[in-house]
Amino acid sequence: MYPPPSDRFLPTLVESHTPATVVQHHKTDGTVVELEHTAGSVTVDRGQAVRRTASVTVPDT
Repeated sequence: MYPPPSDRFLPTLVESHTPATVVQHHKTDGTVVELEHTAGSVTVDRGQAVRRTASVTVPDT
């Protein structure tokens, strides 16, 4: 599956930090569009064929 985190990773999470996110829409023609977003989440279910499902909120344009 995934390798274990480094010895520095978990202690660093409790320190003051600012998370950063990027949302990319990968189109069927091969182009990638970066989307502005205001919220979102990713649900993981390892028992399903589609393991990750994302929900993203984008601002009205």
